[in-house]
Amino acid sequence: MTEVERKVMSEHIAFWTHQVERGTTVVMGPVLDPRGACGIGVVEVKDEAELRALLASDPAVKAGLQRDEFYPMSPRTIVRKPKLPFEEGVP
Repeated sequence: MTEVERKVMSEHIAFWTHQVERGTTVVMGPVLDPRGACGIGVVEVKDEAELRALLASDPAVKAGLQRDEFYPMSPRTIVRKPKLPFEEGVP
């Protein structure tokens, strides 16, 4: 990775960290695929236009270092209830 690519990827991480903090992104991160670098994310947006705008704002996409694919999740998706800090067994 070049110094320019390292800078862009740092901006990419900061961008998605901010999206997690503001609640738009549920989870985002790298996938340990032996075939090469890739990542996965789950975002909560109102529509495809908002998603496209979000993805287009990613510094890694703007710099041409990555491309994104997206697929909607089924309304039947099962989501676990978040664990609260005071629950037994949660550090």
